[in-house]
Amino acid sequence: MNNKKNIWYEICLWAGFVSYCIILIALLFFKSSSVQRVNLTPFRFISYYLTHINVMTLINGLGNIILFIPFTIYLCLFFSKKNIWIHLLWACLFSIGAECLQYILKIGVTDIDDVILNTLGGLLGIVAFWLLRKLCKENTRKVITVAFLIIGILFLSIYACLYYGVFGFRIRIL
Repeated sequence: MNNKKNIWYEICLWAGFVSYCIILIALLFFKSSSVQRVNLTPFRFISYYLTHINVMTLINGLGNIILFIPFTIYLCLFFSKKNIWIHLLWACLFSIGAECLQYILKIGVTDIDDVILNTLGGLLGIVAFWLLRKLCKENTRKVITVAFLIIGILFLSIYACLYYGVFGFRIRIL
């Protein structure tokens, strides 16, 4: 019985990982914006986000951070024997690669600040994984699986509400 339960956790874990990858790719490469710009000045838009706080700057700034938290949590989970700085380096390199692809494909703003915020999200993911491992010990994998399933359902629900204007305004993220 316990072995079957573990198999279900593994299936859910991998389903969550695949879902996260699909969401990550969709948010990075299937944007509704047709604006193409390049920002290579660090902290230009970050300082703008901090001085002009509204719904869109919050979604963009916090979204870039939150988007990469699961990235390094999954890296730490799947490759736990690697040094945490290697995981952070992978998050940074993946972010740089995504920004370069956005430039090549002419999708949205290619922005060094996105790389900074994504890497910050990666660092927060590593810290979150470390805390979970300290608190949950051998149940870390199961806790992450359940947490990401709940977060995934919440994300899809909030996205649907924003897309269909349930809160009185519509935002099309993808």
